[in-house]
Amino acid sequence: GGANYEDFTLTANLEITKATISRISFSDNSFVYDGNPKSLSIVGSLPSGATVSYTNNNQTNAGRYLVTASIDGGANYEDFTLTANLEITKTNQTISWNQSLVVGCGGESSIELTATSSSGLPIIYQSSNESIVRISGNQAILVGGGYVEITAIQLGNNNYNAASPLKRGLTNKLNGMIKQKWNDVLIFDNSSNLYTKWQWYKDGKQIVGATKQVYNSSSPLSGEYYVVVTDVNGNEIETCPINITATQIHKGGLRIVPNPARQGEYFSLFADYELQDLVGAKIIVTDITGKQYNEINKVDVETKIQAPLTAGVYVVHLFLNNGKKSSTKLLVK
Repeated sequence: GGANYEDFTLTANLEITKATISRISFSDNSFVYDGNPKSLSIVGSLPSGATVSYTNNNQTNAGRYLVTASIDGGANYEDFTLTANLEITKTNQTISWNQSLVVGCGGESSIELTATSSSGLPIIYQSSNESIVRISGNQAILVGGGYVEITAIQLGNNNYNAASPLKRGLTNKLNGMIKQKWNDVLIFDNSSNLYTKWQWYKDGKQIVGATKQVYNSSSPLSGEYYVVVTDVNGNEIETCPINITATQIHKGGLRIVPNPARQGEYFSLFADYELQDLVGAKIIVTDITGKQYNEINKVDVETKIQAPLTAGVYVVHLFLNNGKKSSTKLLVK
C-alpha cells in the first residue's frame, strides 16, 4: 500500500475447461471379400495431443461388424466415442473345366473329374444318368455306354457366393459292339434290342445311306469305321472304332441285299469273286420249279437286279465262264 496504506492480498480462480473436438466423422462402409483385411477410419484432423483407437476393426471375413472409434482428447479436449458399421460382402466365384470327356475305348472303368473353382473350394459333381455314369467324390464310375451330362457345382461358403453350375457332356462309347462278318460287311451287335437306329461312319465321315444294323460295303473294307446308334430312349451313342486293313480274299459265293426284297424293286447281288472271274459270266433268276424269270449277261461284283413282280421264293444262279456256278435263294415279298 506504500507509505500511507496498509498492504493486503486478493485471490480469484482462473479456469480453462477442455474443449470439444469437432469436425470429426466416422461413417459406415462396405467392401467385397478379397482375402485382405478391411478397416474403417475417422475423417477429419485431430488436434495436438488427441489420439484415436479402434475396437472390432480390421476384419477379413465376410460379415457385418460394429466398429468403435474411441477418441482420447488428452489434456485439453473432451474424450468421445463414435461407432460405424463395417460390412464385408461375399464375392463371386467361377468354375473352370477343360477336360475331354469322351471315354470307353481304352478299357477305363472310371475317370478323375478335374473341374476347379476360382475360390479353391472343392467341387461337387452330379450325373444326369447313374445307369451310365455314377459319381464317387471326383471319380466318374463308368457303368454303361451312352451319353450323360455331368454337372460341376460349388455351393460357396461364408466368403463366396455359390458358383454358376457348369455342365459337360460325357460320352462313354460302346466298346466291342462292331463285328466284321466278311471282308465287306460289318455288323452292329444289337442282341440286347436296345437300339433302333444306325448311322455308319468311315474315317470320320458319314457314309451316306448306311443306316442299317448291317453295313455292306461295295468294296473290301479299309479304314476306321464306327457307328452312331440311337437307343430306345432316343439317346445317340457312338461306338468305339474298328480299324480294318483291306483284304482281297475272295472265297466265292453270292449275297443278296436286301433279302427279302420287295416286289418289282431292285436288289443287289454281291458276287465274292475277282473281277476277271466275272468276265463272260451271266446271272439267271428262276422260281423254285426252275422256270426262268430273268437273265443278266453283264455281271459285276455288285449287280443291280429287279425283283420279280410276284411274291415267292426264287433262286439266283451265277454261271462263270470257266464252267463254275453258284446260287442263292431270294425271297420276294
